[in-house]
Amino acid sequence: MIEDLCTRLNRANSLIEKFLESPPINHNPLEIRLRAVLEEEQRVLCQAMQAAGESPIDLHPFRNFISVVYRDDEAAQSTVRAWIRASRWMHSNTEQQLDDVERALQDISRELEQVSPMIELMYGDMDTKYIVPIAYRRRPQIRRAKNGVGE
Repeated sequence: MIEDLCTRLNRANSLIEKFLESPPINHNPLEIRLRAVLEEEQRVLCQAMQAAGESPIDLHPFRNFISVVYRDDEAAQSTVRAWIRASRWMHSNTEQQLDDVERALQDISRELEQVSPMIELMYGDMDTKYIVPIAYRRRPQIRRAKNGVGE
């Protein structure tokens, strides 16, 4: 499980790195904020990967690091949506550029969604609520019978 966790975190880190290596598109305040959040997310993600790579893993520092990673990603998602709206309104970017940025940020979030069940195995359901935001914790849908009771 730890190996899979590290693989997912490494993929998220690579996606962030790829985004940050690309030149800024229009240097507006939202883009500057987005890059700052992603830089912090990448820095803390590296610390989380280092903590996860220790044997045995020290759960307390890892929990702190991974919690910051999720909160940074939440902020990045909100900021990129605002940046895309502003860019469309100002006609400062092509739709292709905006779609590429949106897709890149969604890919990062998807990797973090894949990490969520591993976090739950490590910390349990109760602690996971405070580590991983609800948007990243997917629950299986309960099928409803005709009488309204789950099957």
